[in-house]
Amino acid sequence: MNAVVSLIVVAAGSAALFWLLPPSPLLRPGRRFPALVPAALAAVVGAVLIVLELGHLQEFIERRNWPSVDGVVVKSEVVGDRAPHPLIMFEYTLDGVKHVGNTNLHAPGFGLRTSREEVAYAIVNALPVGAEVKVFYNPSDSAEALLKPGPTWDVLVRLSLGLMLYFIGIYALLTVLLLAGRDTDGTTPASTESKTETATA
Repeated sequence: MNAVVSLIVVAAGSAALFWLLPPSPLLRPGRRFPALVPAALAAVVGAVLIVLELGHLQEFIERRNWPSVDGVVVKSEVVGDRAPHPLIMFEYTLDGVKHVGNTNLHAPGFGLRTSREEVAYAIVNALPVGAEVKVFYNPSDSAEALLKPGPTWDVLVRLSLGLMLYFIGIYALLTVLLLAGRDTDGTTPASTESKTETATA
């Protein structure tokens, strides 16, 4: 339901901007119908990304309601030569059973190697071995646990990309379909031809 509402809102916003902004030069007469396919493709791809990533976002939001228990860091180091990232291993006990989990705390997987290495070491230094942490665990599967229940950066990036593609696609489709057969100055091809014939006569 949230995904459908978001798609409707973005489409409504695209329609509103269609009436406020002038047609794009890329959608001048003779270019509009060839632009229909990429516009429709952008809208469809954007809609799919929005639906998928809103589902993932909902999962992360639900994880914030997971119960928590005290845990302790048992391993904290930076791993990976080409793509350095933190590796944090932690222990927690539930009903007398000890569990071990690991995480990279959603460290970004993009950027220069030096910047990624700096982020990784900052996380490792903030969570040394022996540090006490709050562990969020799945009440349906106590072996599934994490330290940071919020959404990851990659979900937000794909959601933003989906919104952008859907917005651009809907706006372009409106321009193609509603301005088809009209010149950018508001005249139609028929009226232009009649003016040309009158001038020739």
